[in-house]
Amino acid sequence: MNLSDWLWTLGSILLIGISTAAIIAIASSVFTDFSPSPPFLSARILPPNERWILLCWIPFFFFNIVGEEIMWRGYIFPRQELTHGKKTWLVHGSLWWVFHLSFGWHLLLMLLPIIFMLSWVVQHRRNTWSSLLIHGIINGGGFLAISLGWVS
Repeated sequence: MNLSDWLWTLGSILLIGISTAAIIAIASSVFTDFSPSPPFLSARILPPNERWILLCWIPFFFFNIVGEEIMWRGYIFPRQELTHGKKTWLVHGSLWWVFHLSFGWHLLLMLLPIIFMLSWVVQHRRNTWSSLLIHGIINGGGFLAISLGWVS
């Protein structure tokens, strides 16, 4: 990754964070039952004596993020570009969004910024390392923030 890739990566993380926070704020004010957690995940703050669980989480997290990035941005995306050209980021993002349908509409709404930003950055920077870093930092950071009690 060159300096420009790093700047795009960091800028994307910031933009995704701000956009997601705005979506949560708006959705929470419109829908009284809005929850940013998927229905199958009961997140709670880990007490200090249970934080060892995070060590077990690391390989699962690694293979989830790396696996998704290899499959979606490394394998599928280049093949979609052959058919969809400059609009690939939109087609790809839409299909990746559909892939997450099982997470429920609350989470699907929150995923919109990362779904389309990742695809756009990959297409414009021609670099899947950026998407791997963005995906990992956003997902990992959110999980750690909840698990360690930094956010509720």
